Amino acid sequence: MFEDNFYIGTALNADQILQKDPAVDSLIQTHFNAIVAENCMKAERIHPEPDVYSWELADAFVDYGVQHNMHITGLAFSNARLVFSG
Repeated sequence: MFEDNFYIGTALNADQILQKDPAVDSLIQTHFNAIVAENCMKAERIHPEPDVYSWELADAFVDYGVQHNMHITGLAFSNARLVFSG
């Protein structure tokens, strides 16, 4: 009745993004129309050390939301080690 009027969201962890549990995946797709990244978009996950980047899980998160027509919220990209290093 109200599903088109506002977002109802949930945070997704890696197992949920990768759809490892069909029952949980069905619950997410049935009851939510918005997702936020639990950890996969945090700076330390994407850029764990100098010259190393890992976008695979963050990309899978966005793909999941697009595939299921969900509103997607990521995180602010900041890395204190890079910002405050000399």
